[in-house]
Amino acid sequence: MAIFFPPYSEIVNSDSILSDLTEEEYHEAVRNAIPIESLMVEPTETQPEGNIKPMASMSWAFDNLQPPGPSGGAHFSGEFTSSATKFKITVVQWATNSNKAPSVNYTLVNRDYFETPALIYGRFTHTNETKEIWNVPPGTYQVMVTNLNDFAISGNGYIDGIF
Repeated sequence: MAIFFPPYSEIVNSDSILSDLTEEEYHEAVRNAIPIESLMVEPTETQPEGNIKPMASMSWAFDNLQPPGPSGGAHFSGEFTSSATKFKITVVQWATNSNKAPSVNYTLVNRDYFETPALIYGRFTHTNETKEIWNVPPGTYQVMVTNLNDFAISGNGYIDGIF
C-alpha cells in the first residue's frame, strides 16, 4: 500500500501546524515518517451526523472535500495537545454526491512526527469505523484527513487519547 502525503504546495498555505515548515523540512519529515501499529476494531452504532462526541481530544467535520489537486485533497482538524501514547480515532465518511465507498487516510501529524496513515475504506453513514493508533510521543497534533478518491467526500470524526 502506498502512503500518501499531500504535496508541500497544499501544506504551506493551509491551516496546518505544518504550514511553517520549509519545503525541505516537510520532505524530510515525510521521508522519516514513523510507522506505527493500527488495530481495526468492530464498528458500532453512531450518533446522528451533527452530534460529534463533545469530550474527545479533538473532533472535526468536512463537507465536500475535493480530490487531491489544486482545489483540495486534505483537511486539517484543530490542534490538540496530549500526553497519551495511544489514541482511538472514530470516523463517519461517505461520497458527497453518490453511493460510492471512499478511501480516506487519517494521519496524526505535528512538526516532528508523521504517523503512517490509518486508511479507512468504506461508506459509513449509520455506523462508524474505529482504529487505534499506538506508540505516539506526547505533543501537539492535528489530524490530517486526505481524500484518496476521484470524487468529493464528506464526514466527521473524533480522536481520543487512551491512558
